[in-house]
Amino acid sequence: MITVRPSEPQAAATGYVRRVAHIEAARPIDDVWFMTPEDVRPLSDDWLVPVAVVAGMALGDDVHVAGRVSERLFATLGEIQRIVAERAAGLGRVQITADEVAPTPRPETPRTLSCFSCGVDAFYAVLEPEQPIDELLYVHGLEAHPSDQRLLATALPHVRTAAVELELPLRLAETNWRSVLEQLGGHAYFVSIPMLMSLSLIH
Repeated sequence: MITVRPSEPQAAATGYVRRVAHIEAARPIDDVWFMTPEDVRPLSDDWLVPVAVVAGMALGDDVHVAGRVSERLFATLGEIQRIVAERAAGLGRVQITADEVAPTPRPETPRTLSCFSCGVDAFYAVLEPEQPIDELLYVHGLEAHPSDQRLLATALPHVRTAAVELELPLRLAETNWRSVLEQLGGHAYFVSIPMLMSLSLIH
């Protein structure tokens, strides 16, 4: 049995905190962390669930989430695993449990974030949205390791300029998800979708 539990938020760069998902498994696995603005406070522990899905399916073991998970998300775990299994050959479904499954919390002011990297798809999502975009989110660590400061120095000025031109607020985040994935086999499908799910549930 794998256990995924949240650690207390840690102060990071000025105005940011690091939220950590601690993974307890039969083999050593690094913690997964997300550095996000300190004013961002998750409504539940739902952001741990994508981490649990990745760890469980990659290691082939059931997972317990040591936290409070919304019943709406919990009810979709079978479908989420089905979609992942279709795109990552050799992975099977696992059982996922939680300390508490409770009614889905609702944000006071719902908003739509678009993950933005200045790529063609990113611009298309903003310029041809299915619904209005409220904010842009740039995630360092999605396309490269968070230690790759050269990429950050190259990409971030362009992202900031685009946000100004698009007249949209820009949020920044960082994660070591890709580094941890390499320990779990590096399935390409895990690099983007589950990570973005965690970030959206944090925000």
